[in-house]
Amino acid sequence: MEKRDFLRLLSLLLDYPDEELYNFVKNNEIEPLGVEEIDQNIWRFLDFFRSQNLRNLQEYYVENIDFGKDTNFYLTYHRYAEDKKRGQALVEIKEVYQSCGFDIGSNELPDYLPLVLEFAALGDYYKGLEILEKYLPELEKMKKNFHEKGNPYFYLLEALSLFLQKELVKK
Repeated sequence: MEKRDFLRLLSLLLDYPDEELYNFVKNNEIEPLGVEEIDQNIWRFLDFFRSQNLRNLQEYYVENIDFGKDTNFYLTYHRYAEDKKRGQALVEIKEVYQSCGFDIGSNELPDYLPLVLEFAALGDYYKGLEILEKYLPELEKMKKNFHEKGNPYFYLLEALSLFLQKELVKK
C-alpha cells in the first residue's frame, strides 16, 4: 500500500462509520502497508470493526468519540480546549487547505483528524504532514486517552503514530 493510500484508509476508518465504509471493510481485504507493527494495529482495529454491526459501530462512535472530551478527533481542542486561541489555530489550518485548493466544505472543522489525513492523502502530502507534526503532542495525548479508556480506535492512532515516526524522520 502506498503512503497516501494508507493515510486515506486511516482517514476513512477514523471517521463516522457509514454504510458504504461498513460494507467495504466487511467485504474486502485491506492491503497491508508492509510495516509489521503498523499493519498489526490496523488488523486489530479491523477485527473490532468487523465484529460489530453497523448500528453498534455508529452508536459506539457517537458515545465514545463525538461526545468524548478526552477522546475526540479535534487536534486543536486537545491543545486549546475552549480557549480563544483555538479559533486562530482553526483559521490557520483552513488557510493551508485553501492555499492548496483543497475544499473542505462547511460540515467539518479543519482540525478534524480524518480531514487532516484526507488532505495529506488527496491534497498536499507534505503540508498535511506538517500539520500532523505541529500537533504531534496532541496526537500522542489522544492516543494515551484512547488507550486508557480501552477504545479500539487507539489502534488506528497507534498505527498513525508509528507511521509518523518513520515519515517525519525522512523530512
